[in-house]
Amino acid sequence: MKLATAKRKVHPIHYLVNILSMTVFPFIAKPVLKTISNASEKEFNERMLERKKKIPIWIKIIMDHD
Repeated sequence: MKLATAKRKVHPIHYLVNILSMTVFPFIAKPVLKTISNASEKEFNERMLERKKKIPIWIKIIMDHD
């Protein structure tokens, strides 16, 4: 039995919400994230630079999957 490989229709707002949550949320939650990870300002900024490289990859995966 083969699994269906047809793409599902996803409302574009879901992509927008995902992109905003990946890009904006870390800055809104910065005090909490720094506290729970015991990160300095420099470490937080380094993590955000790492995310800057990874987010386009994650978006591509999401777009290809749906």
